[in-house]
Amino acid sequence: MIRTTFFAVLCLLTGCGSGGPTMNVDAGVDAGVMLPTRLTATGSLSGMISAPKPQAGHDAITNTSSFNLKSMNMGLGQLVFKVDINIGYDGLPMSATYSSTSAGFTCNAVITSGTAADDTWVALFNSPAGANKGTCSLTLTRAMSTTSGYDVSGTVTITGAAEGGAAGGMVTVTGTF
Repeated sequence: MIRTTFFAVLCLLTGCGSGGPTMNVDAGVDAGVMLPTRLTATGSLSGMISAPKPQAGHDAITNTSSFNLKSMNMGLGQLVFKVDINIGYDGLPMSATYSSTSAGFTCNAVITSGTAADDTWVALFNSPAGANKGTCSLTLTRAMSTTSGYDVSGTVTITGAAEGGAAGGMVTVTGTF
């Protein structure tokens, strides 16, 4: 009875398939499946890449939420560009648009060239990394609480200003996840 109860609890926590616990399979290159996030750059840098699903969470003590999206090098040659996007805002993740007019909004986004990593474009808002520049916007069309954070769907738009290297002008990155 104890073994059956333990197995039932384990199945509730991890999910069961074909008689045993299953684990979520990473949808990266190793699984042979396209990554779920599509990012497109326009302006001084252009192209399209795929990235892992963003991480979203909520801190109940401070009542603030976070959204993090980072592309990764897949080892399949040069990426057109890379992004590291970190957005925060007050309240729970929910279907809404978050931008500089949202309560507690912060943004720290860096876009780098896939061919010259020192070529960077930056978007900052209420960030300790520096003065406000560029723009950031996050639209969540779905935010569902899970045991490991929030499963979110929506779009993100970042417009970064040239910051370093030979970078010039502005780059806008739009993404769907």
